[in-house]
Amino acid sequence: LFNYVNYCGKIGAILSENKHSLITDHVASLDRAQTADAIQAAIAIGEIAHSAAGQNTFEDYRKRKSSNTLLAQQRALNLFLEFTNAFYDKTEGSKLEVDLRLHPNQLYADPAAWQLINHGLLALFKNFLENEGYALSSINRSISTIRKYASLATTAGYISPTTNLQIQGIKGYLGAEAHHVDSNR
Repeated sequence: LFNYVNYCGKIGAILSENKHSLITDHVASLDRAQTADAIQAAIAIGEIAHSAAGQNTFEDYRKRKSSNTLLAQQRALNLFLEFTNAFYDKTEGSKLEVDLRLHPNQLYADPAAWQLINHGLLALFKNFLENEGYALSSINRSISTIRKYASLATTAGYISPTTNLQIQGIKGYLGAEAHHVDSNR
């Protein structure tokens, strides 16, 4: 906000050089309180617009995907959701107890649900899938789906860019690495 106000002050200085501008005349007629109120209103409207656009981020993405891709993504996200719920259930009775349950399809449909997701959960999920014997192609597909929806949730404003970068750092298994993982299992 401070930077924005400074920016407006610079614009005001530029406008004051042109004394015959309609904008200059209008700005000059406003007192400081009205200007501050107008700035606050503009910021609030911008935040509302950002929130509304964020709510449509997942829907806009899904419009461009085939039904088979969407079903596979939905299954991957629901498996991750079950894992996340089980992880949070294990905190019951501890100092770190989390009273939280995500609902089926919530990670698929609600960008706000992603506020609860971080790279640690994804890393644990990846290890869980590997230990359960999931095919590496299934693990890769699940990790890719989670990373994509985390990016969408970041665009929607529900995950911080730093958290998203950490999530994007969790990769699947490719090439020789995949062969070594399968050999060691």
